[in-house]
Amino acid sequence: MIAPVIDGAAPSFVVIIVKAAYAQVINIFQLGIVGFHDEREVFAWEMQSLAGGTP
Repeated sequence: MIAPVIDGAAPSFVVIIVKAAYAQVINIFQLGIVGFHDEREVFAWEMQSLAGGTP
């Protein structure tokens, strides 16, 4: 669960951002979720994963 940062205001708009890159050796994955209410950010969450191998 993602906790609001502004007095429990429910978001009126939510953005989900997904980025993925796959090279021969390295995988990069990013995920972000941001909620807005009255043009203000009420919550944000981000996850990033970087997995590498031997070239």
